[in-house]
Amino acid sequence: MLWFALLVWGRGNEKSKSRFGNVDEEYHMVPVLLSKPYDPGTPKIHPVDHFDGFRSPFDVDNDRVLHESPLHWRPVVTVSASLSNAQTSYCPSRPATEAEQQQIFEEFYQALWVKKDVPGAFNKHVDVNYINHNPYATSGRQNAINALSSIWSGFKFTLANKGFSNGVGWLHQKMESSGQPFQAVVDILRMNGTCIMEHWDVAQSKPSGSQNPIALF
Repeated sequence: MLWFALLVWGRGNEKSKSRFGNVDEEYHMVPVLLSKPYDPGTPKIHPVDHFDGFRSPFDVDNDRVLHESPLHWRPVVTVSASLSNAQTSYCPSRPATEAEQQQIFEEFYQALWVKKDVPGAFNKHVDVNYINHNPYATSGRQNAINALSSIWSGFKFTLANKGFSNGVGWLHQKMESSGQPFQAVVDILRMNGTCIMEHWDVAQSKPSGSQNPIALF
């Protein structure tokens, strides 16, 4: 039986040129002391978005640390000041590079799913003629704000995976609400220039008879 201890910490900010372009990168590491047997048969979800979606065999005090080798850290992207402060809204759309689009998508994720600021997230990042494919909501930015504002604070979201490519961003999350079974939810958002134009989402609950210990996540 393998026992081991791992202690990592540190937090810093630096501005550099990376795969996200010239952005402010914030790296998070958490102090964690592990002293329990490694059990690869019980993988768990990584809810922290600055890990690349890897699974950890166990978690400590709700902090997730990678045990895989090599250890991969992913920067949390924050929108550069010049892009973020250029205007109060990214819509109507203006031309943007893919690196800029990725920054705007990250900002929208933080505003809507982390800070739960429904009107702020939509008014700044989403086109007024927003196309929504959710069967329980209609298209239009204001319709989305109206539908979500009264219920959004009742949901808890835990990020499992996230990506962006070719003007399209996606999120894979665990969604929980009081008294209801959790669901795995995937949101897909299409951008045109600086503005989010279109949305698809799908949700799945874990079947009661599931035999897969890593089902959904």
